[in-house]
Amino acid sequence: MKRTLMILAPALVFSFAAALAKNPGNIKPPKFDPPNLQAFENEHLPWGYPSWHSDVMIYRDGYSIGYDNEKKSAAWVCYHVRNGYYKPAAGSAKWAGDPATPAEARAGVEDYKKIKKTRYFDKAQLFPADLARGNKDFKAQAFFLSNALPADPALAAGPWKSLNGRIKAWSAVYPDLNVCAGPVFADDDGDGSVEYETLGANRIAVPDALYAVVARYSASNPVAGAKALAFLFPNSPETKKQVAMKYLTTVDRVESVTGLDFFPRLPVPAQAKIESEINLSGWNRP
Repeated sequence: MKRTLMILAPALVFSFAAALAKNPGNIKPPKFDPPNLQAFENEHLPWGYPSWHSDVMIYRDGYSIGYDNEKKSAAWVCYHVRNGYYKPAAGSAKWAGDPATPAEARAGVEDYKKIKKTRYFDKAQLFPADLARGNKDFKAQAFFLSNALPADPALAAGPWKSLNGRIKAWSAVYPDLNVCAGPVFADDDGDGSVEYETLGANRIAVPDALYAVVARYSASNPVAGAKALAFLFPNSPETKKQVAMKYLTTVDRVESVTGLDFFPRLPVPAQAKIESEINLSGWNRP
């Protein structure tokens, strides 16, 4: 049963129903041939898709989304980071519903409207607008609500912001980074179903936590020498004034609570090493 918290208030898309529990890495995406799809995957999804369970796949200029129609939010957003991508874009941008998502599964600006005597949620941007590469279209796409999750203001202003600052600092040291981020919905009783609050008239699912997996690698050879750090952030006021590094965890832990697979194309021994440990060696500490 879902708990309800009443707070009234250009993309290439591919929809599919078939799903695999884990993407084994050698399976190609469903037949869909937008311009430069292979180049896009090589940049933003170098180790394959985190899941085939997504209801809608959205390919944007700076990132990709696996969208969950039921929860009306992304299950994952993945994107490539280079230091040169941090270029401000001219003009302003406003949050808007995403026309690439089905109308009945679309978040709206009014869903986030503040109402007295109710818990307020901020928008945690998954692909940060700071990565607009000086392009106003990239910036506008970052403000589609499919690229946001309802987040406690303490989380949005605290460790989530702290993490984005660290990623920017790491990009000045490491030529290529890849980030995947999204929601966690807790299966409290272990029966495979989840309960969650919903937000606004469109009933946007409020996650119990947010995750991020940050990997560094060589774009010319993503398999060799990849290293990763993973984070799990409680979506609660307890994150107030905390920093991202407090919430370090293993990739295995994130995969276990999300059902995703972040490195399906890596050889199994490399996956086991990267995913099972928290290893800060080789990471600059900005």
